[in-house]
Amino acid sequence: MTKLVAKKKICVVSISLAKGGAERSTALLTRMLDRLGHEVHIVILEDKIAYEFAGKLFNLGKPKKLNDHLFRRLKRLQKLKRFIHTKRFDLIIDNRVKNNSLRELYYLKYLYTEQKLVYVIRSGNLNNYLAQNTKVLNDYMIRFMENKVVHFVAVSKLIKKEV
Repeated sequence: MTKLVAKKKICVVSISLAKGGAERSTALLTRMLDRLGHEVHIVILEDKIAYEFAGKLFNLGKPKKLNDHLFRRLKRLQKLKRFIHTKRFDLIIDNRVKNNSLRELYYLKYLYTEQKLVYVIRSGNLNNYLAQNTKVLNDYMIRFMENKVVHFVAVSKLIKKEV
């Protein structure tokens, strides 16, 4: 007997769909979710696409210019906020590296408000996560993330053990 799964509206966020294994697995994830019958949207922050994906693409990297300054970056993030809140996703799967506490605070408090979030952890090296800030800020962010994120997914048993 096959278990039926309700169709969900899912957004997958990634830096790009090119470069390496994380991006390749992100593209594969979109295809798997699509085959399962979910409505898939993918947001990329850089205009780099090398892997086949499924779903509707929201490419925030397309309008980037060579002299990408703070104001343009904030405008793109404002577009992302509007996109997320207009689409009303059932779930957001965030595949970005979380290596800056202040950036994550911005995403969690401004962009991802009222959203069900899954954060994917791709490295057992915890210095890749929130490592660019003070220990006090990192500790605060870890507690804050634990309260906002529905589920953390480690891509291997070893990474899960380290985390």
